[in-house]
Amino acid sequence: MSEPWSQLSDVDRLADRQADVAFEIPLDQMPRIRAQLAGSGGKVRGTAHFRREAGFRVAELEWTGTASLVCQRCLEPMQWPIGGAARVVLVIAENEADSVPPEFETVHTPENRVRVRDLVEEELLLTLPLAPLHGELSECAGQGRAGAAPATPAEQPGHETQRPFERLGELLKRNH
Repeated sequence: MSEPWSQLSDVDRLADRQADVAFEIPLDQMPRIRAQLAGSGGKVRGTAHFRREAGFRVAELEWTGTASLVCQRCLEPMQWPIGGAARVVLVIAENEADSVPPEFETVHTPENRVRVRDLVEEELLLTLPLAPLHGELSECAGQGRAGAAPATPAEQPGHETQRPFERLGELLKRNH
């Protein structure tokens, strides 16, 4: 049997019953998040509470977990804490979003059905960094000593510096 977070559920039924859906979702089960992960593993845990508020179907989400991302400085895996909360109004027709108060996000739920996983994935996409970096340079893999800047290619042994435009000035003078 599949997990409640992965099932397509009727939004009105969830809101009318004031349903609480607890979830523990492996991050690799979220297709749009999977590409950003440094590998498999990692979970996000939390709850989704559904209700009606001011005539709208609302989902309140709270989540926490850790994602293994790739540091864009050293290109090695790093652990990134994830967590947060969101209140979203679930709309069937896109024109309904115009009447939603600005303190809410809106999520389009075609056919009035939603997966909790999809709601959580959308929120994670909004909170994950575009270019994750270790907090300190010294945490990056391959750093010789704490705080040392990585060696530039010119400083590496056996590296010859190439200057492709070095003779450009001479060539331009000859052509005039």
